[in-house]
Amino acid sequence: MALNCQLGRRPAAYEMHPFLFNAEVVAEFVASHRAKKPQPPPEIVIELYLKEDDGLADLQGSINSMMVDQPGISRSIRLDENFEEYREYIADPDAQRRI
Repeated sequence: MALNCQLGRRPAAYEMHPFLFNAEVVAEFVASHRAKKPQPPPEIVIELYLKEDDGLADLQGSINSMMVDQPGISRSIRLDENFEEYREYIADPDAQRRI
């Protein structure tokens, strides 16, 4: 996933579904909308930390969750909040399914 942005040999964008997300986080998201205190949609962050190597200098940095200066790759999967189906989904919090 982190190297080629694929899930199950298909582009990750075509394989996204709620069951990839932590069930508690999804439940908190739904509850926040029902309570009329909406939180942004959850996201998935995948980080690969690589072994120090001169050939990986372009991947060196400390902008990661551990804040360590090390070569690596990071992917973030998040929902576009302007996506029409998402806007329809959050429009009626009472119709949202509990997880």
